[in-house]
Amino acid sequence: MLRREFTKCARSLVRSALVVCVISSGAPCVAQEADPPTPPDVGDLKVYGFYIGELRIPVAKVDVSMRTMKFLTDDAQLHEHPFRIASYETYHERSSGASGEQEPKAASESDLAETAKRLSNPISDVWALFSHFELTFADGDLNSGHSKVGGDMIFQPILPLPLYGDGANRWNFIMRPTIPVVFSQPVPTGLNTFDHKGGLGDIQLPAVIVPPTGNWLLGAGPAFLFPTSTDDAFGRRQWGAGPAAVVGYLTKAATVGVFGQYYFGIGSRGTREPGVRDASYGSLLYFVSVNLPNAWQFGCNPTITYDARAGSGNKWNVPVGLMVAKTTRLGKLPVKFNFGVEYSVVSENLYGRRGAFILEVIPVIPNLIRRPILGR
Repeated sequence: MLRREFTKCARSLVRSALVVCVISSGAPCVAQEADPPTPPDVGDLKVYGFYIGELRIPVAKVDVSMRTMKFLTDDAQLHEHPFRIASYETYHERSSGASGEQEPKAASESDLAETAKRLSNPISDVWALFSHFELTFADGDLNSGHSKVGGDMIFQPILPLPLYGDGANRWNFIMRPTIPVVFSQPVPTGLNTFDHKGGLGDIQLPAVIVPPTGNWLLGAGPAFLFPTSTDDAFGRRQWGAGPAAVVGYLTKAATVGVFGQYYFGIGSRGTREPGVRDASYGSLLYFVSVNLPNAWQFGCNPTITYDARAGSGNKWNVPVGLMVAKTTRLGKLPVKFNFGVEYSVVSENLYGRRGAFILEVIPVIPNLIRRPILGR
């Protein structure tokens, strides 16, 4: 209502007189009998104005090619207006759509650093396409030779939906579907016998509700398992469901926390071997990210896994690691790159992952849903 009424008042101040004037940025607009300053690129259309909140009100337009200015409002009347003028700012509009002026480097780096911090938070409101690539090394009692090498990736679109409220008081609904893609993995078929296979794994879908909790990172909700694997070695052949939860803390210097999920098998897809127990397994992502200047970061984000159906000595895999990250721009698109290495201090006795080299590529995409689903 305030914006609508102010827009009506601003329009009532429109003047059509053409005058030649000089405007200094940040100062009141005063007409003078002088030529306007000529910017570097002749043909620019410079627009000078002020902001009230996010509402931009143009004061005057200068066409450099005609060396004239068209007053849209009168400065004296602006000061007499009942609304308080927050500040005068200068902005430029070119007919080509580009300003021709580069953003100050400090501001750009600050924006990228903020984006990097938000991407380190698994329940932030940033939409992104998370791609995790691994070169893995596996070993165990079934292998008497060198470690077996494999490659896979995890594609995880991060889709935060605003539920209710606005700003710091907003509730969010975070979906992070996990889609495993196996390029090639050595699957043991006997002692020192391996078959290299590729395909899709089971898709997992944690969906957590995140309340506004300040610097604390808190969220909980259900998690669902879809039997999409293309090979028995890559999945459970079962539907599943279970809980998911996030606990962490965020400061200016670092982000730390854990993100846990657990799945219980329900029903089955296709045929399963007789006597095979229902799936019962979980994972715990623990993350530490320390912020450095110029949008650099270091830390770790390994995932501990547990399989209750496995035999003794083969239930746990506990990796530790180190990762270095840099957030930059590719064109206008912010992209975060993570480079890391992991080593499993606890792994399966028979056969399991021992280590990995990791590359993560995380481009930020525009928020497709901005208005809270349940209102403000």
